[in-house]
Amino acid sequence: MKNLVDKVIELDYDDVEQYSFPLDEPFGLEVNYKGIKYCLIIRLSSNNKNLICCGPGAHGRTVKTSEGKYKKPPFIHRWSWFKYFDESFIAYADPIFFYDERITLGWLVGDKNQWYLETLSEIIKKICKNQNIYTNNILFYSSSGGGFTSIGLGALIKGSKVLVNNSQMNVMNYHEFHIDHLFRILYREFPGLTKNQIINKIGHRLDMVKLFRKEKYVPPITYYVNVESDDDLYNHCIPFINDIKKLPYFNNDLIIHFYREIKDSTHGPLPVQQSVEIIREFVKSYLYNKEENESNELKNNLLK
Repeated sequence: MKNLVDKVIELDYDDVEQYSFPLDEPFGLEVNYKGIKYCLIIRLSSNNKNLICCGPGAHGRTVKTSEGKYKKPPFIHRWSWFKYFDESFIAYADPIFFYDERITLGWLVGDKNQWYLETLSEIIKKICKNQNIYTNNILFYSSSGGGFTSIGLGALIKGSKVLVNNSQMNVMNYHEFHIDHLFRILYREFPGLTKNQIINKIGHRLDMVKLFRKEKYVPPITYYVNVESDDDLYNHCIPFINDIKKLPYFNNDLIIHFYREIKDSTHGPLPVQQSVEIIREFVKSYLYNKEENESNELKNNLLK
């Protein structure tokens, strides 16, 4: 991470909640938990109690630096987006890239000992307690595989909001290339089990609807889908709608925006500036608003 930010802080898991983090400047955070290294780039605001978190998607292992060398993990997508927002900001990596040289997309599925997404959710909770950020002031945003982890974090951190673009909803419905690489690792982690047995064992890590069933909870999700992307529309969006409507604890928590964007890669997210504007509008509408909060506080004081 030192190639991305000047300061990198290394902490044990138990020290995160009490650490005195720098404010209003980006820094890297490396947290070790049971032998697994979690890497985040963070910018904490001194005057804004919202938090925006972005997750990683696929990353090719043949991508090279400007010097012609292969890029090394951690791969932290959208890490520089902190500059677009006044809110506190976190971008996180998938630890699996440290432990396998061929994996291209891991969805923070983890290994036999640890579900990486669950551990990451606990790290984020500790950071929020450290900064007095309430869970209903958290927005998880990303696209594709990062969208999948955003929804998962929204399910694990109750009260937070989720905003995704062309997200996977079920890992097993995505491209075989990425699934085969993931299961090459999972077969090693769960020796002797078939693919179906592994899916049955850790299905909540692979399918968002199964996670909702496990948690008995559906987070508020705003979901942007490009209708030009057949994969997103027919393999993820429509099956997700059919499955989620059967859940007894689904209470109108899903808003879907269909749009048409014709380009070479229709699965790709909306342009950066448009995505940033969507996030800003979402934050203004659904998260903590300083002016509104001060106005309500004044009204409460007058009533008292």
